Amino acid sequence: MSEQKPQSLYVGYLPKLPPGHKRPVAVALAALGLMVVLAIVLFTIAERPLPNAHFDYGTLTEHEGILQLSPYPMLQIDRGKDPSGKTIFQSLLLVNAGKHGAKDIAQRIAEGTTLPLETSMVKLRGTLIYFDGKSVLELSEGIDAFLGIRKIPEPDYSTSSHTLGEMILKGEVVDPKCFFGVMNPGYGKVHLSCARRCLSGGIPPVFRTTDTKKPQYYVLTSKNGEVLGMEILPLVGYETTLSGLVSERNDWQYFAISDSVLSHLSAKAFENPTNAALSPLMAQIPVCR
Repeated sequence: MSEQKPQSLYVGYLPKLPPGHKRPVAVALAALGLMVVLAIVLFTIAERPLPNAHFDYGTLTEHEGILQLSPYPMLQIDRGKDPSGKTIFQSLLLVNAGKHGAKDIAQRIAEGTTLPLETSMVKLRGTLIYFDGKSVLELSEGIDAFLGIRKIPEPDYSTSSHTLGEMILKGEVVDPKCFFGVMNPGYGKVHLSCARRCLSGGIPPVFRTTDTKKPQYYVLTSKNGEVLGMEILPLVGYETTLSGLVSERNDWQYFAISDSVLSHLSAKAFENPTNAALSPLMAQIPVCR
């Protein structure tokens, strides 16, 4: 019987590998390297790019325009005339600091003046949030963001909107404050809880389309053009299809959801109350500034 040579042992701190260990170790390292590269490629493909959204945190700027109260507060800013001589307005969607809408602030401004808002210029100071042609103004100082109001002699402004017709749209309900710049990303399931809290606090819900080459944005309202309540919350963070009447006012479009859709959403919200559904997550999500 031939005598077998004892197998050499590999000790990690020795300068060289024994001849019998070089090939297995090389194969293992090559396989590990390939797995790392493959994981990076798959992650890159699966990851959606973050939007180039902006939040001018810490920078307050002043803006003057006509204050629109309904359905949600906006500041309509005169940006000049188009070729036909019609005034071009940029709409700043107004929100409050934190996870709150600006309805109360706008109402206090309206109640504190004898001038009609339709023929007056209101000056506000706040923090700009902007992305993809849409702008939001955070009234970071609360009611102190109101700097004054003055009457304009011949206003060239109309609150009338243009109806674009009934539409069926596919997309996602987003919180515009976070989506347009405060949080990144501010969409999808990763942002679901934060968005629900913002919308619950009065920030206007916005519908972002996902079935068009370029996303479109619609301020969501009830069928009668009124503010939506908690019934919209079950849709936040999920891709969905909605039907309703679309209209346009200056540089924003409005999507009045049909009653049948709202009835279904209200039933879902009742079956799964928002507070109970969100309470375990409230303490874990980041705070929107």
